[in-house]
Amino acid sequence: MALNITTPVACEANTFGDPPPWTHGRTVSELSSTPPEGHDAFGSAIRLHVDNGILGLFGDDLKASENHWRNLYYERVRCGNNTELWFTTRAVAFMAKAIIAQSKDAGQRHLYTLFCRLAMEEKLLPFLEDVVSQDDFYAEYPDFVMSILDIVIALLSTSRSEPSLFARVRRIIVSLCNTSWNRRTLLVDDPTVDQFYPAGRRGVRHQLYLVMMAVIRPTDFAARFGYGHEIRRTSFLCWYLCPDIELDNIAYSAAMLDHGIMGRPTETYWGQELHRTMKSVEEVMELDVLPAIGARPYLERLLKMLQCDVLIDGSLDLAITGALMSFHSSTALLANLAPSGVFKAIIQAVDRQALQGKPGMLSKPMCELLGMYSVIISKSIMHGVPELQPAISAFIRDGRIV
Repeated sequence: MALNITTPVACEANTFGDPPPWTHGRTVSELSSTPPEGHDAFGSAIRLHVDNGILGLFGDDLKASENHWRNLYYERVRCGNNTELWFTTRAVAFMAKAIIAQSKDAGQRHLYTLFCRLAMEEKLLPFLEDVVSQDDFYAEYPDFVMSILDIVIALLSTSRSEPSLFARVRRIIVSLCNTSWNRRTLLVDDPTVDQFYPAGRRGVRHQLYLVMMAVIRPTDFAARFGYGHEIRRTSFLCWYLCPDIELDNIAYSAAMLDHGIMGRPTETYWGQELHRTMKSVEEVMELDVLPAIGARPYLERLLKMLQCDVLIDGSLDLAITGALMSFHSSTALLANLAPSGVFKAIIQAVDRQALQGKPGMLSKPMCELLGMYSVIISKSIMHGVPELQPAISAFIRDGRIV
């Protein structure tokens, strides 16, 4: 069944009952703090306050506190009301954010050092891999999930300067991506969850988005993770589920779509590598994306992105390259290219680039458009696919190709 982000999807954790078990305690507003530490990175979800007493315990005895944290997790009520676990995980996430902040403030430097020590603890990374591998990870209390993702982001940053950590951090990412894709309906807004934790699912989506951005950028770091389908389809999922982030940064969104569809940087596509890339794109679209999302919802989401006025230059290049490459193998997508409005939006985006963009950045989008025209002609005439005739007319009419 296709996933529709505009239609609430019932929580898959409802085998535990409805509402979810963690709602049997207090609501988030009774437990939460106030800004600036009280919201997720995009300001959508309230976060629990940071307990300085718990932070102090980690400072006094790091190993004992880590052991206690792990014990709290393994002794928890699954998806239940585990308040001490939530606040302990929130405190660790607060330490983790010092890695990203890189502040010279003495207090922040102390937290930075503390988290670096924690990251090197032998049992931490296997523990986190176990946490994100759980089938009901996204059914847990939203702040707990967001805190775990905060910690993962910090570990990604730490692994860049600590090569000894990278292989284990990569395992965490692959496990997280598999869970995210397999339980993707738990990332969709649910009014039952929102009743007890407003914007909780949205906050989790945003944190996952930040995890994936830390994986795919810069591209040399992404190359170390490889271009397996686990990371690519989760990048695509983040792009699909988070159109609101385009309002803040269209470049993030374009990069997420491009990585999800293409995998590797487009400048590496030459000769035999191009053939392998096309085969890989076909597999991602036909085996993962279209069965899970559906052709029409994908085109509707793509249209929304292409119509952004700020989609220009490098972001437009990534968006159009990824979008057009995704159409090559799918008759359903090609047949709906014109009726969906996507083709017209692509032409308007290219026109916008010609009028407002930096010089010299039209060649790749134009080459991709001409390549798409060749594909449609080939499939329609040489392979006898009559459903593509409207796309040919659209190319001539809207694309001004004769």
